[in-house]
Amino acid sequence: MKKFIFVLLGMSLFLNSFAVKDAMPSKEVLNTPTFYEGKFISPASDKKDPQVCNFRNTFNLKQVPESLVINITAENRYILYVNGKYVCRGSESGDFCNWFYDTIDIAEYLKVGKNVIAVTVVNFADFSPAAFFSGNGCSLWVQPNSQEYAFLNSNSKNWKYQVDKSVVFRTGIFYAGGSEFVNVKNAMSQNWKNVDFNDSSWNKAFESLRVRNPNWFGYARYVLKPRSIPMLEEKPIRLASVRKVNGVKGVSAKDVDFINGKPFEIPANTNCKIVLDMGHLTNAYVDFSVEGGANANMKAIYCESFTSPKLGGNKFGKGNRNEIEGKIPAYPLSDFYVFDGKSRSIQTYNFRCFRYVQLDIKTADQPLIIKDFKGTFTGYPFAEKAKFESDDSRLKKIWEVGWRTARLCAWDTYFDCPFHERLQYIGDTRIQALISLYVAGDARLMKKALKMYNSSRMGDGIVQSRYPCKQTQFIAPFCLYWIGMLNDYYMHVDDSVFVAENLDCVESIINWYVGNIDKNTGMLKQDVPYWNFVDWVEDWRIGVPPVSDKSGSAIISLHLAIALDDASKMMEDFGRKDVAERYQRLSKSIKDSVYKLCWNEKRGLLSDASGIDRFSQHANIFGILCDAIPEKDQKKVLEKIIKEAKTSYAKHNPDDIMEATFYFKFYLFRAMNKVGVSGDVFGEQLKPWHDMVNIGLTTFAENPEPTRSDCHAWSASPIYEFFATICGVNPSSAGFKTVRIDPNMGKLNYVKASIPHPKGTIKIELKKSENATNYEYADISLPDGVVGELVLGKNHVKKFTKSLIIYAWVSQRAHVKPLHAK
Repeated sequence: MKKFIFVLLGMSLFLNSFAVKDAMPSKEVLNTPTFYEGKFISPASDKKDPQVCNFRNTFNLKQVPESLVINITAENRYILYVNGKYVCRGSESGDFCNWFYDTIDIAEYLKVGKNVIAVTVVNFADFSPAAFFSGNGCSLWVQPNSQEYAFLNSNSKNWKYQVDKSVVFRTGIFYAGGSEFVNVKNAMSQNWKNVDFNDSSWNKAFESLRVRNPNWFGYARYVLKPRSIPMLEEKPIRLASVRKVNGVKGVSAKDVDFINGKPFEIPANTNCKIVLDMGHLTNAYVDFSVEGGANANMKAIYCESFTSPKLGGNKFGKGNRNEIEGKIPAYPLSDFYVFDGKSRSIQTYNFRCFRYVQLDIKTADQPLIIKDFKGTFTGYPFAEKAKFESDDSRLKKIWEVGWRTARLCAWDTYFDCPFHERLQYIGDTRIQALISLYVAGDARLMKKALKMYNSSRMGDGIVQSRYPCKQTQFIAPFCLYWIGMLNDYYMHVDDSVFVAENLDCVESIINWYVGNIDKNTGMLKQDVPYWNFVDWVEDWRIGVPPVSDKSGSAIISLHLAIALDDASKMMEDFGRKDVAERYQRLSKSIKDSVYKLCWNEKRGLLSDASGIDRFSQHANIFGILCDAIPEKDQKKVLEKIIKEAKTSYAKHNPDDIMEATFYFKFYLFRAMNKVGVSGDVFGEQLKPWHDMVNIGLTTFAENPEPTRSDCHAWSASPIYEFFATICGVNPSSAGFKTVRIDPNMGKLNYVKASIPHPKGTIKIELKKSENATNYEYADISLPDGVVGELVLGKNHVKKFTKSLIIYAWVSQRAHVKPLHAK
């Protein structure tokens, strides 16, 4: 079993079982007073071009130690082998001030006598995913935990290298990374990883950078830090079917099964097309093996779905995702291969996101045999700990598709989408993190995200909208979501030290926003800097809500009020009462100003800005969430914006209420939960998700049809609502020490769920009379040390610990007391 050793500081967090061993890298070795012993080594060139380089270190052991721990990192990625055996790949994505290294025990791979550590380092340079930072070129750093094994330090004395000239990287798709061009004629022997390989012709490694300990003397290009999250999950996967074979005489799809390791021969001088189907979207390193086929060419095209050829591959109009006839790959990303007639096994260096793989193959004078074609799934090792059952079988499919969406959008950072961008946007991440907490009970990736955003903070006080990312971008309202996300962490995770460490970032964001308040209106100015994206509403230019000549955006002003409320609560709990009170006063002032200037008495709604007949769900959702709209009016307003919202805005009509897309539905659901709108309404709001399932989507899309991305984690929010709204399970004090349970089953008659909690598992079973608000019983159990609060009526809460069984009460939506309890 591999021993991956990584540091998890402040770990009063939700944990999963993927850590094999929890230990610190050696302080003696890694806290040296000047430079680290290991140096970054590179090819003997100052070129920063994209390339693949292989490194070797051979050494002898008189005996195999019980433990031999190395620390390793690379730019951008490494693949580690010991004595020809695959160990792992890394390292964790960060930035130059958070350059993560892995701590790995390789003892189990060693033997008495001659050994070799072999490492492939891939530097994508300009063609890297946008989340990868590059600065030193293709480089590797290794340092053992013990001076006894100093011969493993990466330097020119101990290590050799050879550049793999068979691989070239080129522009790929958007921010997710480039295409791979592989001419295997130029490939080195595939046994280079083995101990008996003759590396006498290899070059001594070039010491490209000495790494200074940042605790001594200051500057270091890379500030090395231990891994902050578990090693990524990897597991072998097989594609589901061969959907199409064109161009091979007498052969149809049913005759081809190389996806299950049964070789398939493509004749010489053949031009063919083969379409493979995974059956659902996945993230995987693609592995395949071939034989023969000298001078044959293969283009491997990866896509989420197919689209109409009339629109072109990069246009919308995908239709049913199960259908491929008469269509072409949508947004294709391709890798290219030239074969040399030998037996070859190949794996992509970057993982591919795909449901479909189309192979365009052209053979020359020799047949090409495809021996196997499979993949290695990769992702953050979330364990599906939560369970949800109900008497509506359709919700089971939403659970399956939603959780797959969340998993594919979590790697060593969260992703907005795994195919197009692979970037960690704050607005998306807040929703993803809550799903992670409720389904996996794992806060580690959430904690890392909060840290990285704080690391992106600029001199004016706000954080970048997506990070890590080598291209700077600011979406100003996303800073406010960062405050909300920190408050989510505070409420769900017992880690007050971490929250306290980040309160200065809360203050800097609010200070920036305070400077953008119009003193005349009490709302935000019309020209708040940066991209003021709120939602992909068709009627809004690039997702930015309207302002008027009288005021800035009511939506973003109310968002600031919500952030102030969250910040005030945290500040007060951490003894910053003066700051808390100041935030409360400012929040109230903003709410009062928005209501005064934007409330339209005739429509009974908040307008999007003062003095204009432009209305949206968004302004009124935030008005409800922060109580800018009086409590007595909130239910009426919510019902109105749900009933009258419009999804098509070819020409603006003043009567239209702009509807939230999938992303902002999360906040609609939160408003519904707050007001206590019947669960029937929540069930009706799930129609777009049922529709996505019905058109063959195996993950939830970015936006309503037509859409770019078929997998966007912000659209997985319903599975969070299964627990937070239907079961009504939410923290009512910091650290989830108390649990408020306020079920809202709607038309469901039976629900059974288990939810991971920092101290164990919450279990809940609810049964309700058919098509009624009368609950027959609730059976709830809590972890030791947790206090529960079951809401039985508007002013009636039943407190309990450990377990509670209660019979015959009417939903609190009707505001009556229970009939019987024990």
